[in-house]
Amino acid sequence: MTTRQCDAKSPVEEQRAIVEYIARETEKGEAVLDVAKRTNPFLKKCCSALIVGAVIGKIDVGRWRDQQAGHAGASALGFRVVVGDGEELSS
Repeated sequence: MTTRQCDAKSPVEEQRAIVEYIARETEKGEAVLDVAKRTNPFLKKCCSALIVGAVIGKIDVGRWRDQQAGHAGASALGFRVVVGDGEELSS
């Protein structure tokens, strides 16, 4: 069996530039991944809280349902949320 080797080489400066570029891009990707890993549990808690709130009546979905009957767009998503201390949030 014959083994082939490629003798073509980039200049050392170009190789260093490529390695530095790859290192920078890898750091960016790792930073995004870290944010996603930290955010995911928070989003799961928010989702669970919204579901529980809707099921036990803390979130008024009636207005949203009425708006959906006449409009299919996301801009119609009005909501009313009463948080634990009685503060009302709405859109």
